[in-house]
Amino acid sequence: MAGQGGIVTRAELLLAGWSADELRIAHGMGIGPTRLRRGWYGAHDIDPVVRQAWEHGGALACWSALEWHAARGAGAARAALHALNALNALNALGQAPVAHHSDEPSRTLHICLPPHAHVRRIEAEHPLPLMRHWHPTATRRASRRSVPVEVAIEQARWCRR
Repeated sequence: MAGQGGIVTRAELLLAGWSADELRIAHGMGIGPTRLRRGWYGAHDIDPVVRQAWEHGGALACWSALEWHAARGAGAARAALHALNALNALNALGQAPVAHHSDEPSRTLHICLPPHAHVRRIEAEHPLPLMRHWHPTATRRASRRSVPVEVAIEQARWCRR
């Protein structure tokens, strides 16, 4: 699971040697992979905000991804948040059109789905305000926790939340 960013599909677990019965028993007993939502499992130590994103349908995107990357020391994400917030200040003065955001963490969870995906029923126990974004990186194993910083910056530039 570590090689997949702590998030795997049911099919990947079955290919790795788990049986359907073992997955069901592990889920029921609270051992082994944790079921995030139908067909997706995560490691027990997965970041809580990443877990929330997957419970709601996909990897972190847009503002949520920038905040997540910035919290982990990504200088590009911190710089982007600062720049976008500065543009928002200009926007408040009527001088620049840009997405709305403040310095406090987002209360809206932004998630990424693959381009061909359709909106599904929320399976999460505690639904949050949600903004869905579609992008090809959502299908890549390397982007299972969050879209790359560059993608998140582009999404945040155009996101109207």
